Amino acid sequence: MPQPITHSQPGAQVPKKPNDTTLYLTGSYQDEPNSVSPQNPERGFRGEITINAKTLKNVFSGVDYSTKFGDYVLNEFKSQNPAGNLSDSLSMMQVYVYLSNEATTQLSAQTLTNIQYIFDELKRVNVKAVLRFSYDDGVTYEGGNSTGLQYTVQNIQTHLTQLTPIFSKNVGQIAVLEAGFVGNWGEWGNNYYMFRSYNDATSTILASILTALPANRLMMVRYPSLKNNAIAGSTTAFPFASADANRTGYHNDYFTGGLVNNGSDLLPGTQDYLQVSNDNRSYRLWMDGEMPYYSSGTAAYDFSNLIDGLTALNIYAQHRYTSFSIAHDNMESINSVMNHWRQTTLTLQTLVNGSTRSIPVDSGYFHTKAGSDVPRTYFDYIKDHLGYRLQLKDFTYTHKLSKDSALDINFNITNKGFSNMINSRPVYVALINDVTKAVTTFPVSNTDAQNWDVSTIKSSYNVSTKIQIQGKVGPGTYSIGLWLPDAADGLKLNASYAVRLANNEVNYWRDADGKYLINVVGKLICN
Repeated sequence: MPQPITHSQPGAQVPKKPNDTTLYLTGSYQDEPNSVSPQNPERGFRGEITINAKTLKNVFSGVDYSTKFGDYVLNEFKSQNPAGNLSDSLSMMQVYVYLSNEATTQLSAQTLTNIQYIFDELKRVNVKAVLRFSYDDGVTYEGGNSTGLQYTVQNIQTHLTQLTPIFSKNVGQIAVLEAGFVGNWGEWGNNYYMFRSYNDATSTILASILTALPANRLMMVRYPSLKNNAIAGSTTAFPFASADANRTGYHNDYFTGGLVNNGSDLLPGTQDYLQVSNDNRSYRLWMDGEMPYYSSGTAAYDFSNLIDGLTALNIYAQHRYTSFSIAHDNMESINSVMNHWRQTTLTLQTLVNGSTRSIPVDSGYFHTKAGSDVPRTYFDYIKDHLGYRLQLKDFTYTHKLSKDSALDINFNITNKGFSNMINSRPVYVALINDVTKAVTTFPVSNTDAQNWDVSTIKSSYNVSTKIQIQGKVGPGTYSIGLWLPDAADGLKLNASYAVRLANNEVNYWRDADGKYLINVVGKLICN
């Protein structure tokens, strides 16, 4: 099959030919259908659920998840929405898998079957996992004291060896893996053997996790010091090298916008904060976070403060957040941070005047199609800009061609999100026959949407390709667009995992079988 010849570089343009058409596209005006954040995979707000791998019950409530676990996942999404629906465009769930029952033994065949069931159910409801494994639950098993489970580094390695084929089989459902296992909730606090105090133990565990994880997926750690200690404690048997560090992002499980200085938040101005900013910008790593649960008590980690929306936006942009929990400081109280953000308006002027240069700005987002100013809310802005937000600026193509000629494509695309796309994402040009609805796709070689960085780094990316359609397309009228499917073989032909562009003029075309979600931009005629 002839392969497209592709050239991609920032700002490049190609001369137009007589049969070429150029479409100039806008962003998402407030009064246009596509102004609502498109539900896209591997980005945005995410939920949270816990499950015991042996019993298939919720670790804290005891709810039985042994049948239709995926339905409970969707219900968790609904429970975090004031209207009780799925309108917040959630496509990811943080899944805590507890291995408490077999912490010091091999995982049983039934436990491994149960873990596969969890992945099967996530796939059934088209949800990806921000995945974490843990032993100590902080209640029955309190890490760091006499009730903490006595798992060893070797126990963790044994379990990872058993999990490796499951990771490989289900890589498409794994958005990212958190380096759990150690301490309460897998958050790397105190545990029975205090692994965090020994650099060689930290290094061995993190290196073993990355060895078990498919090479095209990333890991996150709770604290920058864990990555630093792993490098310092790297052993000959299980080295933690720079390549491993470059696959290791971060999750901030106590996001307070810098309001609380208890060692749990990443405080602006600190060395930890700077390291996360530099690493995430240099290596395009996954960044996730969550606020404390709302609590008006006076215990050490209780939190009832309101986080300023603009402060949060600056942190999200500087740390390039891909995902953030909607399960914390949200529905617990009408005084929660999330409710405050839902009710607080954000204008373009406020964003421009009060932000750093790292926050992406799309002026159309704050206007109607007629040009009137329209405020948004902080909640909506965060929801719409976590992770990537891809917008076409223009699209030039041959609108009249013969069945034996070449189809020239040239487009410029920009990313208005806080972060780039983390996992690999192929790009295809798609033609849809207007009569038969048959879809013909052509890969754009040497192009991966993963490399389209945020607009504050590069204003736009240019892609130019020449596609030989001989023997592929017959005479007729076609819709033309871009198809960005999941890279995993088992998910590629599932429209729920394809990326939607954030443009008013784009039509999201989905076939009757649910295989394709194509961003249609125009029409062409083939003679």
